[in-house]
Amino acid sequence: MDAKSLLGVLALSLQPGETVEIDAEGNSAAGEAFIELGLFEK
Repeated sequence: MDAKSLLGVLALSLQPGETVEIDAEGNSAAGEAFIELGLFEK
């Protein structure tokens, strides 16, 4: 399973108002990639 598929499953399993913390371990490009998918916001 690739990262986008995993993120899609995570996004679909969350209910409105729930939060998830993602730590990209200092990799700001990876952190921004989550936002660019349009499924997550800061």
